[in-house]
Amino acid sequence: IYRNSVRTMASKVIESWKRTKAIYNHEEVVGKILINKILTKNPAIYSVFPFSKGNEINSDSMFADPTFKVTATEVIRTIDKAIGMMGPDLVSLIEFLKSLGAKLRIFGVKAEHYATFEEALIETLAGTVGDAFTVEVKTSWQTFYKIVKTSMIGGAHYDKDITEVLPEAGPLSKLKLPWLVASVLSLIYAGVYVLVVKHKLPPNVLLFGFCVWGSPEIPDKVIKCTKSPINSHIIAFGIDVIMALIALVLCKKDTSPKKKKGLYLASAFIILIHGALHFFLFKGLDCYIADTQKYEKIGYIFFGAFTFFLSLIILGFGFGFKLWIAAASIASTFLVLSVTMNADNAGQYTLPGLFVIVHPLSCITGLFTKEETFSPTVGKWFVVATLVGIIELSDCEGLLRKIGGHFWYDLTLHTAILAALPYFSEKEKKVKTA
Repeated sequence: IYRNSVRTMASKVIESWKRTKAIYNHEEVVGKILINKILTKNPAIYSVFPFSKGNEINSDSMFADPTFKVTATEVIRTIDKAIGMMGPDLVSLIEFLKSLGAKLRIFGVKAEHYATFEEALIETLAGTVGDAFTVEVKTSWQTFYKIVKTSMIGGAHYDKDITEVLPEAGPLSKLKLPWLVASVLSLIYAGVYVLVVKHKLPPNVLLFGFCVWGSPEIPDKVIKCTKSPINSHIIAFGIDVIMALIALVLCKKDTSPKKKKGLYLASAFIILIHGALHFFLFKGLDCYIADTQKYEKIGYIFFGAFTFFLSLIILGFGFGFKLWIAAASIASTFLVLSVTMNADNAGQYTLPGLFVIVHPLSCITGLFTKEETFSPTVGKWFVVATLVGIIELSDCEGLLRKIGGHFWYDLTLHTAILAALPYFSEKEKKVKTA
């Protein structure tokens, strides 16, 4: 009897769904209708959707947002996938729905939202199916949705802490693969740095550890940047100023009620300080000085303070601002100072020493944290930035300097920082929900 009732329900749902799929461009069209009804019935759900950033609810800009179209399409595809999994045995469907429910909870969906979705779905189907949406068909859809709702709410485990809901998001999961690759590369980066400061690699053309291109003449340790008004440092400075401003603009565009303003401001500050460093290296030191002793004492004080602040930001946003995070940041600072101060020609390689320590710190944090700030996209940009760092230390003259030098590092690293901001990271996690 049970199997027959499931077959009857499935048959009516599938046949009526075929009518919906017959609509031209049905995924986008029906998805738009459905989402519009959901938001009309319960505007509080709006913040769950990725296209809520910078758009008024049910506005023309919202419907025109490319993210809206992607979300609408994926919602319909998910419904289609669930319908396609129906059969006498519902085990596979239920497992799929439980997993989906867990993901939706992570992205802000609450148990009470499912009732709104059901009302909106039934109303949408009444319009798309037309006269064929009989009482029997409606009852079949309500039965089907009861299975959907029960399974998804069960999979979401609203009675448990949210950190227990998705154990598969651990360091060996597919989502963490970019961070795993970046972690391995960051260790290689550190190894190359040690070889450079110990003079185990062929003599290089680095100036203060940076690969500096310039025009009309290439800077070196003799002419410095005196004949290179256009150079890697001034380009990096310009890029950093623009990116810091972008961080502030994104902060203003983020209209979420729990906006992490501190993260935006800290990111803009870090990027701007990095840019100020390049400006000082060009304007203050002419890209290179042989004798660094008179700058080292005060330089290491500021350098240590910045290292501590940077470590605190990275670990704090990854694992929360706790006492052990402060202790770990202090340890990280002493490690950076120890590595750079004890290197041969210490002052010449101080700044790259910061980067080679911060990279493993960032990548390992990204590997183990569950914070959406450290998204797969951010991990991919860290892979690129770390590769640029490795090439800078190992093959400046043969490769990186020919295409502009160090500014590529700033461009890729700070793209990773911008991608980590909630404006993008929360949008990414919600799109992956569908």
